[in-house]
Amino acid sequence: MQELINAQFNLVGLIGNPIKHSLSPLLHNYLFNMLNIKAVYLAFPVENHFLERAVQGLVALNAKGFNVTIPYKESIIPFLNKLDDLAKDVGAVNTVVIDQGTSIGYNTDVSGFLKSLKKNGFDPKDKVTAVIGTGGAARAAIIGLLHAGSSQVHIIGRNIDKAQQIFDIYANSHANKLKVIEIDKTASVFEQCALIVNATPIGMYGYLEKSMPLSEEYIPNQCLIYDMVYNPLETVLLKKAKSKGCQVINGLDMLIYQGADAFKLWTGIEPPIDLIYDFLKKHVTI
Repeated sequence: MQELINAQFNLVGLIGNPIKHSLSPLLHNYLFNMLNIKAVYLAFPVENHFLERAVQGLVALNAKGFNVTIPYKESIIPFLNKLDDLAKDVGAVNTVVIDQGTSIGYNTDVSGFLKSLKKNGFDPKDKVTAVIGTGGAARAAIIGLLHAGSSQVHIIGRNIDKAQQIFDIYANSHANKLKVIEIDKTASVFEQCALIVNATPIGMYGYLEKSMPLSEEYIPNQCLIYDMVYNPLETVLLKKAKSKGCQVINGLDMLIYQGADAFKLWTGIEPPIDLIYDFLKKHVTI
């Protein structure tokens, strides 16, 4: 029987906007209950002008930490006390640990992304890849692919200035492996790619859910299409890609792996991945 919440429970949470689609509360509260950890995970929709106060409030409330999702993975950084090295490299934070009043930013999206590729049998080493998006999730995918040895990572941006900013950030160490491409000039680029990643929220419930981040005619016939969106599990992009014979991956694996790494940061415990999958399969339409 689940223990009733009492004054001994710690607070963990999620801040972002929108967040009603998020499976993170379901995932983490399941783990807390299963592992008999006295903690509760809540989702907090935060408007942009309240972001700094939201961070200060969670620190003041002595929360154990929180996750960060769209659209705050980059803009939250000035409001944190410290960043770990990977979060500095990526320039984005998705997990915060609060330790004695100090907020420390981490990025578990990188490890979650790479672990999900490995689970699905894909090795980026020496392969041409593309990432659509310019936000925190896109940065995590780009850094992950570079660390995994991708021979070329194309940064595909609807906003070319933002895409160029990402290139400039990583140019010192990775300029020869990065190239910025405008979204409407990608047809020939995608034909070269072994992997195309959608790191935008396009296709997510509540956010252009009937749309795609690229035109259908740009989807190559032989390619792995990875959509970081996990709600719905089969976006319009993935449906179209499957119809063209592509291998596809949705964002559920990444959610689980990045969530497991965040959970370990807060608790020091490595959660059982297999049990997480079994649980989510019972509660989410796979």
